[in-house]
Amino acid sequence: MRSFLLSGRRMGLNAAALCVCLVVLALAGAAFARTEGTPHDFRSPANGGKNEHFPNLARIAGSSPCKVCHVTFSAGGRNKYMWGDDYGWQPTKEITLPESVFCSGCHDGQIVTKTGADIIPDAAMMVKNHKHPMESVYPVGGKKGFRAGFREKSGRWVIPTKWNVALPLYAGEDDEEAPRITCLTCHNPHEFGKEGLFLRVPSKVELCASCHAP
Repeated sequence: MRSFLLSGRRMGLNAAALCVCLVVLALAGAAFARTEGTPHDFRSPANGGKNEHFPNLARIAGSSPCKVCHVTFSAGGRNKYMWGDDYGWQPTKEITLPESVFCSGCHDGQIVTKTGADIIPDAAMMVKNHKHPMESVYPVGGKKGFRAGFREKSGRWVIPTKWNVALPLYAGEDDEEAPRITCLTCHNPHEFGKEGLFLRVPSKVELCASCHAP
């Protein structure tokens, strides 16, 4: 009887693990489909992509649009996003949250890989050339000039928009800090969007209006 119960428990655990794997695969497949063909798809033409400007990233990507940013099914993932490498970025006192640090690894202009460095030629794509403050605390309770946020069941703070898309705020791995704006608040790195800026809403104008109330 004991062995039967133990076997049942194992089967339950295996079933749970299988469900988790299937969910991960489904999410990965959806992200793959959206990332494919965008500027964040670093595959070379020989591997089904269009990347002719970043040869070192193309080597890392191989035939996968995901591999430059993520490790998959590996203990190498250092956080919940399974990020692969920081590409030479050194966090500063101003930028510390992983949701911003990883983006800065490329968008500081020089992408340092194990096989060499790729350079971003367009200054407009560099973080330092954007005026919006990064990792500033957002007044989720409401404040003059700002729209109020709300807390999801998961505990994460978000800013609702009329586009049925919530702009996520981040507060570190333990969620004990005040919610702050990061790169991923405004940008979804998997979806290029109508304006080609990976915005979570259709336009820059709508993005500003989503946070800043008149």
